[in-house]
Parts: sequence; structure tokens; C-alpha cells
Amino acid sequence: MKPPLSQRRPPPLTNDEKRKALKRRHNGDHADPFASDPNPDISELGKLALRFPDDVNYVFAIGDVCAEKSFVNEERLLIFYVGKTLIAFKRAATRATNDIDLQQATRIAEEYARWVIRTAIVRPTQRNVSVALWVAAQDSDEALPRLKIAPVVIRELLNLYPKMQNDATQFDATQDDATQYGEAGSEVTSSEQSNATAFDVPPPESDDSGTVWSENDSPRSESMLGEPLNDATQGDQALEAPDESVAVDPSPAPQPARVSAVGFPETDFRIGERIEGRYEISDIKLGGMGVVYLCYDHDSRSPVAIKSFQKRFMENERAVARFEQEALTWIRLEKHVHIVRALIVQKIQGQPHIMLEHVSATEGLGVDLRSWIEHNRLTLKDTMLFAIHMALGMQHATYKIPGLVHRDLKPGNILVSHDGIAKVTDFGLVRSIEQPSEMPIGGPDADSQDARLTRAHAFVGTPPYMSPEQFTSRDVDLRADMYSFGCTLYEMLIGKPPFKAKTMPEWRRAHTTEEADFSHKKFEGVPSGFLNLLKKFLAKSPDDRPQTWHDVVDALSELYRKHIGELPQLSTDGVALEARELMDKGYSLTELGRYEEALAAYDQAIGLQQDNSWFWARRARTLRLLGRYEESLKCYQQSLKIQPDYAWAWNGLGIIYDRLGRLPEALEAFQKGTQFNPLDVWSWYNLGDIQLRQGDYEQAALNLQQAILLDGRNAQAWAKLGKVYRTDQDLPHAIESYQRAVELQPDYAWAFNGLGLAFKAMSRWDEAVLSFKRATKYQPEVVWHWYNLAETLVAMGRYLDALHPAQEATRVDPQNSPAWGKLGQVF
Repeated sequence: MKPPLSQRRPPPLTNDEKRKALKRRHNGDHADPFASDPNPDISELGKLALRFPDDVNYVFAIGDVCAEKSFVNEERLLIFYVGKTLIAFKRAATRATNDIDLQQATRIAEEYARWVIRTAIVRPTQRNVSVALWVAAQDSDEALPRLKIAPVVIRELLNLYPKMQNDATQFDATQDDATQYGEAGSEVTSSEQSNATAFDVPPPESDDSGTVWSENDSPRSESMLGEPLNDATQGDQALEAPDESVAVDPSPAPQPARVSAVGFPETDFRIGERIEGRYEISDIKLGGMGVVYLCYDHDSRSPVAIKSFQKRFMENERAVARFEQEALTWIRLEKHVHIVRALIVQKIQGQPHIMLEHVSATEGLGVDLRSWIEHNRLTLKDTMLFAIHMALGMQHATYKIPGLVHRDLKPGNILVSHDGIAKVTDFGLVRSIEQPSEMPIGGPDADSQDARLTRAHAFVGTPPYMSPEQFTSRDVDLRADMYSFGCTLYEMLIGKPPFKAKTMPEWRRAHTTEEADFSHKKFEGVPSGFLNLLKKFLAKSPDDRPQTWHDVVDALSELYRKHIGELPQLSTDGVALEARELMDKGYSLTELGRYEEALAAYDQAIGLQQDNSWFWARRARTLRLLGRYEESLKCYQQSLKIQPDYAWAWNGLGIIYDRLGRLPEALEAFQKGTQFNPLDVWSWYNLGDIQLRQGDYEQAALNLQQAILLDGRNAQAWAKLGKVYRTDQDLPHAIESYQRAVELQPDYAWAFNGLGLAFKAMSRWDEAVLSFKRATKYQPEVVWHWYNLAETLVAMGRYLDALHPAQEATRVDPQNSPAWGKLGQVF
């Protein structure tokens, strides 16, 4: 059981450089917890960290070494180094000068804390449980939030601790895990073993969706949590689990933001509250230092996004002042279809907040371009079209404000709306909210002149996308954005930025001296003219890049017409514009759960353009979310009457047929969806799900594998494939698929439930217990997670341990007769 590590290392120093650095005296050498550590490796790293305070990699490296020393012989936790590990990663969070470092520090601290607790449960000695309880009780500080450990985990630790005191055998650090958890079948009578069953059922429809967020303010892909399960099961008597298996909608009903096991930084407002008495918060999204509230404005009866700092970063007065000034600059850009519009800046509770246009994502994806890249959804046509959109946005920005430089063009700062429109966001805000205290150019090894640079020339940007001049020059112009634009296009084409590096000196060296690799096989189908233009964007000298955004728009548009066809025309005035704006409003209102108002907006749009199939399909989706299936069915049928090859509508129609129990028609609709759009992941997924329920396991696996081939990061497809394999008794492949699902989505409760069932079927009891515990952790209000945990513990003969989950099952669903039966069996 190895602890999680950041794998971050400072740049290598020669022995001479190291000796010179350590020769210099530092007041902290005898007081710093790491510089004064008895371990020579930690002590040396601690002293170097004091001498190079701007290089956060030293602190990450210290955390890794302390983490490795916190677990002796894979048996004993040492609180001395557990504490130092957390201190190191918290210090890394405090010293972070960009979102990447801050998020990694926060994430690794959270993962390490969870690892300590998990280790104590698997190696339950008095010492280990004490250390885990101490970690769980840690208070928050300015660097990291308080750990929010699930109550079931706390109860598990508290239940273990008195056992450790009362049972001397538990003090033996060499004791085998099986003594605590039981060997397969140990102390279980043959009759009890035959009764050992696990329920395999779906979540209710209201629970078959959820939203998780990326490292940026914008959401990652909206993903379906529910794994529809419908096995017949046996307990003390033959029992049939209710079959609520349903097809997946890639655009599920909005759900409240979920809090991870360790929570997230404190915000001023909560979901459900109203800001200034008018903006009702429907969701909250957090980036490294920013916070975005997605709201419904009761005065204007429309959606709005409100962005500000997280509370703990408000003390930097200079950054706040720049936030306000640059937000006003953003507002001067006014309205443009390819720019996220800033409406107004106002003080709320003494803090600046900026009101922004609300942008809703396309189905099954997050709202930013990074989600499209991660889920492999970009075709060459999409890439070229989005590139034109971005260039049009920047052309408008530099026209409205001559000399404007964004300085942070990257996939996370490009939003893509539900109708496939790319929009540039965060004009200038990055200069203040990305970094509470800006680092001088060059980092820790900068010379004395660099170190004295004024804040006006401080490090600004995101390293994988920064131009050479951002690393080496005091002044940049719009050609620096051209370079960042090129880095973004490169990533859109092959899925990763043009250079690989970890430390700031490595990034600077890559961008200033290395040439991007254009030999990747994904470049084979890209037109040579487009590649030649991309190479110009990535030129090291600004003089060798395009000089104006007007030139870029012209060049990209000509390439698009030559290789793809005529550019799609966006309506800019008249009835068509009014209808499109109503559709945007209706879609955003749907995302905020304002279904009736969304329907009113759709009705107005349809009144203006009755022959628009897209309008009817969107109205159908909102009706489906309201449970008005018959009305939804008619709207989908009307949409397909207008446009018979509309794949998205065929998928929606299939979902409705499935909800109505008309499986043959659902199967046909999903097949039509894959026929008209072979790249639609969700049509393949839903087709596989229907075939699974019809017992056609081979074809179901093939279609789910096709979904995974299209989007290897689709956790739901991996989990459903695991379900197919498990139902077909191919348990090793089932476990492999479920594990891939939870790697991609660590809080995917139903995947953990399925994983537990697969482990249990193979008599891997300990792993089954841990999987079911994780399912209860992430979905504590689902009865079957508790039932399966209780049932597995009963099968292991751990009746006292089974009592709590059995009671929780009856609490969660008092009408669930199998849960009461299991509780009776426990008693």
C-alpha cells in the first residue's frame, strides 16, 4: 500500500551549485520543520526550499519523501511524518503561483489524507487508527479546506479504536488482513453462505445524473451516475430487485453540486441562497482561486453567471483592484457572439463580482473546450470551425480595444455553447484571479535584475500555452496571443499541448528553444495549408507569426471553404436572431431547473420558426425532464418529421420509448442515431444498454466498446461494459472495466457497487467490502449500497459490523422489504 505522490521534482543542481546554495546561511535552518529534520534527505531538501522559495517543486518533493517515510514496512503509520507530509503539501498550496500548482497541491493533500484513513482501516492497529482519527480531525487553514470525511468513515474508525484497546491481538502490526476481515467463507455456515446475496438494481430516475467539475471554473462533462441493474437475486427467499433500468440521456436533469469527501474551499454563498435578494444560486463552480455562481435572476427572469474571488484570496488588495479595472475593460468589449459577455461589475458584501453571460454546454460534455479535447469529440471540421470562432472573438476584442492582449488563451478559457459556438472568456481577469501574488519572471533561478522586476512585469499566463516572450520579455503584444492560440490548436488536433515539461525552467526552455513535433499520426489527415499556418502560430519570433487577427480570420476561413465547405452562417438580426436568443435562454433555464419558463421561451421561438427541427427537439428534452413523456414523444416526432436524419433527436426519441417501456422501438431509434451520426457516443451507449437488457451480451459489449473507442474517458460506458461482462460471468473483465470507470470518475457510486458485486462473486471479500463502502460514501441515500455492504459482511460472518449498514438500509428506504429482511438476518 504505497502512499500517493506528487512526482514533482525541482530542477537538478550540480554538486557545486548545491554546495554554494547550502553554504549561504538562512535563519530558518534550525527552526524550519524540514530543514531541521533528522533525515538527511529531508533536511537537505528543506534547506534548499528555504533558499529557492519561488520554486514550489522543492516543497512537493519534501511532501513525497515524508509520505514515503510515513508508513513503516507497509504496516505502521508514523504520525511524525504523516503530519509533516500534510504540512508540506499545504505549504505547496500556499506558495502556488498558478492554478496548476494550487490544484495539484490540494489534490495530493486530499488523496494522501484519504490514503492514511484507508490504510488504518485495512491495517487496524491502535496506532494506525489513532493517526487516521487525528488526520480526520484536522482543522482548515488558509492553504487547504477542512477535510470533510464521510460520517460512515468516521464511524468505522471510532468502531475500530475501542476494539484495538480491548483486543491485544490487534496490536500486532504483522497480523494478516484476513484476521480482521475474514477469509472467504470463514465462520459462515453452509446455509448462511447460500443466502449470501447482493442486490443489483438501478438508482431512481431522479438520481441517474450528476455533474462534476474540472480543474477550471467551468464544468467537466455532465455524466450519468446511475448504472441500471436488474439481476434477479436471492436472500432468505427468492427476491426480484425492481427493474428501473433506463437509457442514458447525455444531457441529464440538473443536480446540486456534490461535495467531495474532503469538500471544497469556503464560498460566501450556498446553493439555494439569493445574492442581493435576486440571484438565486443553482450551482457553484470553483477554479483554483475563482468562484462562479450559476444563478437565476428573479428580476429579469433569466440565467446569469456571477464570478468573483474565493473568499480566502480577497486579502490581496492590489489583485482585487486589478480585477475590477480589468473587468471594466472586459465590459468595454460589449456584445459579440464569440466572446463571453461581461455585463456589469458590482460590489457585493464589499467584494467585487462580475455578472457574465450564462453559457450552457453541449450534451455529455463540460462547457469548456478542454472537455471536448479530453473526450476526443473534436473532428477536423470542429477544430477548424472553433478556430475561426476564437479568431473572430479576438478580432472583435482588438478592434474594440486596440492593443488588447488576452495573455491566457487556452482550452480552459474557451467555452463552447450547447449549439456549438466557441466563445473566448476571461479577458484580463487571469492577471488577478489566477495568481494572488505574482512570481517574477524566471522563477527561483532568475538573476538579480529579473528578481527586481515590478509587478507590472510579473509572470502572467499558463505555462503550457505561454509565448516565448512571456517568459523572457517585459512587454507583449497580440502576437503573444497568436502563439497561445497555436498551442491550443495543436492540442485540439492531437490531444496534448506541443511541449511536455513540469518545472517553470523546463517550460521556459521548451517554449524558447524547442520545436513542436509534427510527426504525430493524427496530423496525417490535416490539410497541409492548415499545418503550415499552425507552424506560423508557433514561431519563436513574434515577427514570424501572423500580425493581425483579421489576417488569421481570412486565412482560416479560406482553408475551411477549401477543405470543408461553406462556413455556417450565424443569424445576426431580425426574427432569426430573436428566435436563437430565445433558444439560448430556454436551454440555460433548463440547465437551472426552470423547466416551465424554459418551455415558455421555446414556445416563443417555435412561434417565430415553426419549421426548425432543433427547436422542437430541445422542447422535447425539457418535457422529458418534467416526466411528460407523451408530450415529449410528439415533439421528437415533429422534429424528425422536419429533419429525418437528425441523430440527436433519434437518441432522444429512443430515451422516451425506453421510459415508456417500448424497448423494440427504443432499440430502432438508437440504431437510427448511430446510423445518422456514427460519432455520437450516447447512441452507441444506449444501444448497448438495450441489448444488455435483452440478453444479447455479445452485441451489447461490441456497441459499448464502440462508445469507448469514440471516448475513452467515458466512465459510464466503462461501467456499463463492466455490467455486461459481470452479467455474462466474465468477472475478470468486469472488474477491469469497473476499475477503469472509477479511475475516470472517483465518486461514481454505482460503478463501485458493480465492482463490489464482481469482487464478491469471486470471493474477494475484503475488496468487495471496500467497494461497497465507497458506494455508500458517494451515494449514502441509495438503499442498495447499504444492503450489499450489510449482506457481504453477513456472508463473512461479521454480524456486528453488518448491523450499522443494515440499519442504514432501512433508514434510507423504510418501505424496502429486503432491507428489513437483511436486518432481521443480522439480528
